[in-house]
Amino acid sequence: MQFVMAYITFPTAEDAERIVGALLDARIIACANLVPIESRYRWRGAIERARETAAIVKTVPERWDELCAEVARLHGYEIPCIVRVDAAATAAFGAWLYEETHP
Repeated sequence: MQFVMAYITFPTAEDAERIVGALLDARIIACANLVPIESRYRWRGAIERARETAAIVKTVPERWDELCAEVARLHGYEIPCIVRVDAAATAAFGAWLYEETHP
């Protein structure tokens, strides 16, 4: 079964937990993994470094636009990092994922 993994970064673990919680409550995603990370990036002409929390969330392709809109609405960054990776899953995991994202 085809599904979508999204990689999203957040300024704090609390922000990640709050937004992932909202995505789970709305059944936009079925699950998420949260990981502390060290980030380096160019922003407005300067090299920045920050401690962030990354989330890898799983959903179905038809919920992608809703996922992006909700993260953008709730996120504190001017340009949130939301990266899509199309993937395939076992039939059992895919069925569970579908169930969890279709109330």
